[in-house]
Amino acid sequence: MNQPTNHQPIQEFLELYNKERTVYTYQSGVRAFLDCVYDRPRVKARGFKGRQKHEEYEALARQYLSEDRDIGRDLLLFAAMFKDKPPYTARIYMTAVREFLDYHGIELSKRELKNVRRKMPKGKSRTTEKIIDTEILQSLFHQMDTKGRAFFMLLASSGTRIGEALQLELDDIDLQATPCKVTIRQEYTKNSEQRITFISDEARSALKEWLKIRQNYLESSINRNSGLVREGISKEKSADDSRIFPFAISTASTVWKTALKNAELASKDRNTDRIQIRPHSLRKFFRSQAALHIPVDVVEAMMGHEGYLTGAYRRYSDDQMATLYQKAEQALTVFVQEDKETRNRVEHLEAELTRLKEENQAMRIAEQSAMFQKLLSLSQDQEKLDKLLAVADRL
Repeated sequence: MNQPTNHQPIQEFLELYNKERTVYTYQSGVRAFLDCVYDRPRVKARGFKGRQKHEEYEALARQYLSEDRDIGRDLLLFAAMFKDKPPYTARIYMTAVREFLDYHGIELSKRELKNVRRKMPKGKSRTTEKIIDTEILQSLFHQMDTKGRAFFMLLASSGTRIGEALQLELDDIDLQATPCKVTIRQEYTKNSEQRITFISDEARSALKEWLKIRQNYLESSINRNSGLVREGISKEKSADDSRIFPFAISTASTVWKTALKNAELASKDRNTDRIQIRPHSLRKFFRSQAALHIPVDVVEAMMGHEGYLTGAYRRYSDDQMATLYQKAEQALTVFVQEDKETRNRVEHLEAELTRLKEENQAMRIAEQSAMFQKLLSLSQDQEKLDKLLAVADRL
């Protein structure tokens, strides 16, 4: 079937999806498939060449859809390309291609699908990830700017997914609540279920600092983006963007990778060539730390894991969830390690010390006053005695 030269097969397919990460991943999958079947080298499009690459891939997609292809064979060839690649990436890319083909009316037989599944790499992620702890987080946060610290502190202390955090709007966070409450609306979530979670006092402070400069950042980013918009590489940014973090997932990824590099923590897995300390690991940090202090089902519900949400929210009110979070907050704090109970005890001791000092001062004043009165009395008695002795001498 011949395609009009202005037809954009990939772009039209991607418009089905709202989540930026899904769009980016599916676009990469379809492009990787076209590179594979047409034996093209994989080249990442950057800078002002992006528009040219976009048109090249749209032209390849039109060509592919117009040809009489052996789709089953092409998919087997594509699956074989993932022999030494991470299984998760392979599955996501293959799903993207299958959805792309289905959108354009190309159906696969059961036998073809079965053959493709046999060819796909088995197992889960092959990347050996490093466990994130407070020491690593301290090193990373020291290397981040204000927006980076606010964003990743929010992730670490709330268990929120990166895609969810990038959709949060100003009225989704109650900065006045204790602890600071975050509403993850159903349109942000992976499973379309609304939930609440919380962030630490430390993250709240970082967020307040970010909000002081957020508008200036947004306005300057609009100016920086104008050239890319003219070239058709990027979408135009809006000055009315109400998101707390008005930037793309690629920006967040750049902040993370730059911090890793500057902190000398940018190690890669030797088999998959993927970084070993990833933003997703912040959810693991939240889960492992919080579960030491509060029920696991509450932790899982705050993270948005399906199967825990209904049960946890049926058993606990928002106030109870907040109280439970406070029990885990100290373990989720990166720089300030003393908990509120310790701070209260210190404040009590300081107040007691002040009271004792005041009492001691009052006692010393009283003692000095009594001593003065005694000396005065003795002085008066001595004066009387001297007068008596003088009288006696005259006799």
